[in-house]
Amino acid sequence: MAKLGTHAIRDLARKLVAESRGGIRYSALVDRISKQSPETPKNTIHGSVWDLPTRFPKEIVKPSRGLLLPASASESESVAETSQTPTVRKQSL
Repeated sequence: MAKLGTHAIRDLARKLVAESRGGIRYSALVDRISKQSPETPKNTIHGSVWDLPTRFPKEIVKPSRGLLLPASASESESVAETSQTPTVRKQSL
C-alpha cells in the first residue's frame, strides 16, 4: 500500500472511530492506521489525527483524555443516562 497523505489518514481514522461503537483509544487508532499503511510515518499519522474531535465535532467526540468516540454513540449514552435518573417528587404534608 502507498504512503497515505493527511486527508487519507483522517478519512481512515474517521472510518475506524465510526466502526468502534465503544470508542477507541488514541494510541490504538494510531497503531491500527500504522499497521494498515506501514509506509506512512507515525509522526504524519499523529499530526493528522490529534485534532479529529475539533475538525469533525459532529462525527467524533472526546469524552476523556485519549478516548475517541463516534458522536452517535455519545448521544445514545447521554440519552440512556438521562432516562435512568430517578425523578424526585415533593410530597405535600
